[in-house]
Amino acid sequence: MKKKNLKNPNSQKSKSKPIFYESLTRKTLIKTFIWVGIITLICNGLGFLYLMRKVKENTIKNVQTYTNVIVKKESEIFLQAEINNNAMKKILTRELKNPTFQYLDKFDDIVAKRPDGTIRNILPFNYEYVPGVFLGKNVVLTEEIKERIVDFFDIVKSYGLSWQQNFVNTYIQIPENGIVIYMPSYPWTEKAESDKIVTTDESFQITTKENNPERKTVWSSVYYDATQEDWMVSSVTPIDNEQGEHIGTIGHDILIQELQTSTLQEKINGTENIIFDREGRFIVHPDLMKEIKESDGNISINDMIDKNIPRGYDWEVYLELMKSIDIDGPIAPSVVVHSEKNQEYYVVSHIDGPDWYWVTIVPQSWLNNQVFMIARSMILVGFLSLTTIILILYGLIKNDIEKPLKELMSATETVADGNLDFQIEVNRKDELGHLAYLFNYMAQKLQMSFNSLAKSNEELESRVKRRTQELENAKEAAEEANQAKSSFLANMSHELRTPLNAIIGYGELLQEEAEDMGEEEFVEDLKKIQGAGKHLLGLINDILDISKIEAGKMELYLEHFELSKVIKEIVITIQPLIEKNNNILEVHYPDDLGFMTADVTKIRQNTFNLLSNASKFTENGTITMTIDRYTKEDRDWIKFEIKDTGIGMNPQQQAKLFNAFSQADASTTRKYGGTGLGLTITKKFTEMMGGYILLDSEEGKGTTFTIHLPAEVKDIKSEIKQVTSEISQDESSGKTSMKKILVIDDDVSTHEVITRFLANGNFEITSTTEPDKALELARKIKPNVIILDVVMPKIDGWSVLSQLKADPELASIPVIMATFLSDRSMGYTLGATDYLSKPLNQNQLKDILAKYNTISEKTIMIIDDDETTRKMMRRLLEKEDWEVVEAQNGEDGLNKVKIHAPQLILLDLMMPKIDGFQFINLLRQNLEWAKIPVIIITAKDLSEQERQNLNHYAQDIIRKGAYDRQLLLQEIHSLIEKAT
Repeated sequence: MKKKNLKNPNSQKSKSKPIFYESLTRKTLIKTFIWVGIITLICNGLGFLYLMRKVKENTIKNVQTYTNVIVKKESEIFLQAEINNNAMKKILTRELKNPTFQYLDKFDDIVAKRPDGTIRNILPFNYEYVPGVFLGKNVVLTEEIKERIVDFFDIVKSYGLSWQQNFVNTYIQIPENGIVIYMPSYPWTEKAESDKIVTTDESFQITTKENNPERKTVWSSVYYDATQEDWMVSSVTPIDNEQGEHIGTIGHDILIQELQTSTLQEKINGTENIIFDREGRFIVHPDLMKEIKESDGNISINDMIDKNIPRGYDWEVYLELMKSIDIDGPIAPSVVVHSEKNQEYYVVSHIDGPDWYWVTIVPQSWLNNQVFMIARSMILVGFLSLTTIILILYGLIKNDIEKPLKELMSATETVADGNLDFQIEVNRKDELGHLAYLFNYMAQKLQMSFNSLAKSNEELESRVKRRTQELENAKEAAEEANQAKSSFLANMSHELRTPLNAIIGYGELLQEEAEDMGEEEFVEDLKKIQGAGKHLLGLINDILDISKIEAGKMELYLEHFELSKVIKEIVITIQPLIEKNNNILEVHYPDDLGFMTADVTKIRQNTFNLLSNASKFTENGTITMTIDRYTKEDRDWIKFEIKDTGIGMNPQQQAKLFNAFSQADASTTRKYGGTGLGLTITKKFTEMMGGYILLDSEEGKGTTFTIHLPAEVKDIKSEIKQVTSEISQDESSGKTSMKKILVIDDDVSTHEVITRFLANGNFEITSTTEPDKALELARKIKPNVIILDVVMPKIDGWSVLSQLKADPELASIPVIMATFLSDRSMGYTLGATDYLSKPLNQNQLKDILAKYNTISEKTIMIIDDDETTRKMMRRLLEKEDWEVVEAQNGEDGLNKVKIHAPQLILLDLMMPKIDGFQFINLLRQNLEWAKIPVIIITAKDLSEQERQNLNHYAQDIIRKGAYDRQLLLQEIHSLIEKAT
């Protein structure tokens, strides 16, 4: 072939197709066949194949025999452990069958209660000869437990000494959180932490009835024990009493370092040994011992599929190996599995006891080497023949194939460089000549395709640009709509509830004044005004609740409470509504209903909704509420059943009952009213708490709603509150001088409420509804105290606070952060008058601390999740001779306050787990801690997101534990007295 450049690739000559009649493949095969055929007949005889098969068979049999002997020897100690466990179980079952309680005095001779609350051996005791006893702080001692401990102690002492040569220890675990253990190599019970929970150990968990219903001896997974500096495995056997109760777990810990060493070292040259359990976890592997130790024995075959191991194992073959083994049946004495893919033989034997599998890996290459040693001369002849063939093929391919292919490659590179007019001259009639012709044809087609593609690209780019612009416009519109919705939901609560607060608040004030003046004819009208306001507030709350639920922002606040007390409160509250339609309410629940952990507010709301519905749609009938506790799948549940004898519903009405803004039908809405959100919210709240609601109704006969909730609701976002709300009130003593109070709140009604309350307290009160002008007003009147609303529409309280503390002239004025909640005339105050801004100003900190220099014990606690801030404050405070205690969040702070209450607390508001709002709320509920001064730490320049987070925290704490109006005003009065 020769290259030439054709000026006209579309000419008639280039389009004509020459005739190709010679076959390069045929010519090459004919030449190769003669030589390869002769060499193949000489080198490949049937004798070699027969010899290879026999050698492989004999070698595999020898490996099987060796493996069976090793496995039998290694199984002895595991079988002995099971025998020992069952022997001890038999003796203990007999001893505990008829307890005599005659050895109770011996219990006091063995153990005693330690200062840390645990029960351990009386000191001194020699752990090399005497079993150790450990009972956790939570164990409640009974005569039966004492009798059981004494029996466990005696039998462990008797048998543990006898078995110490073979086993690390002998022990019996106790379900109540305890252990009796003989371990001569380590004082386990003395080293155990006071808060140790024995029953969480795997050795105990695998013997529970849930995990071991057959009540047989089982084995733990392999683990590395730091006290022994060795690998171990545990053999454990459960003990049950005659009533089938789990009363103990007998166990042995067995060192397997020697087994691992022998597995790796005692092998036939050229082979390797591994051990894995029935779940595919490696016990021993020559290439993975480091990974096994790092994973504490939990590295499995599945974990290694995607990992690069030096030997390049195909881990999927191990999975296939496990599938070929019947893990539910024994292997007697061993099986051989061949992997064609991995070119290996696997001799598998079963280690009795822990259900492990010993696998000897016999590489097929190793077997081949045995054959090659015998047939060396044959291989040598074959090698020489193969060399001859290669030389012959090389000469043929180089002259007849390689040279023309290089010419074609050079032409291809020319075309690839963009010269699509380039053509190859075709002067051969075989396959390579045909290939050259096709190359020329391809070049022509490429030229045409590139021209068409360029045109198509221009059109596509135009369409993509137009479509991209449309998508960007749609995206911007969607973002604007979403932002509008978010802004609406954020402002709706404040804007709607504020006027309702004024209506309800003024209604209450006017009602009190009317009653004092004896104007009884106005009292009923004022009650109607309050009722209408509260009804409208309820409708707004429903709309906001359903909006929060749909936005995923509704959260649970879990409390531990006595269910019967909550039911009684609900009955008292709902009774007037029940009697409105001349209905009778019957309530049934057992005396031992017990406690429940859930969101008590949502429990009340669900129950109110269902009872309110039942009362609304029932006249002169009976409404029955039944509450009961039951167990399902080892979990306690609470059932709330509310049944009425009202109008009932047909199937069509039931189908759409739980839809938002929907009732049974239009006529029902006209007659009975309502928004149609109550049942939707009830269903959503129930599902949030992990429960479900059922409906059973028949038209004309009545309706039954049944709510099923777990007795212990789980919510990872909330902390369970088990605190008692106690609000201490200090009577304020009058002062002769007038004290200036500046009130900053966008709600005028709040100003009047505070002014009326503080009217007789020698206070000069100035109010403003414009927070942007508050700083100018504060500089003008120089107030003694500022009362600042948290949530305001234009500028929120946090921004105003930041500006106040940044102004040197105003920074020293005490500020009370407080807000009034429209819902039921309630509110919340932080309970602090001093604030610090981040980054901290040293002089400002010293000025604030100077107020507390009269404290005898100068102990201060810093609660902040930012370690850098804590360290910096510690340095400043220690220079001022303060003793500093650090806490990394609210939960940590409460725990440390319980240990030793400080004289002063520096508190950050935005923290994980328990934030600053929750911390203050919980601190004030304890009378011993309520007097501790708290200095709030806030950011100097808050971002929009941070301000939203702070407002969100404040609103959450208000809803969870807001004061009523009178208590809130008294709290503000108390803070003013402290600040002035």
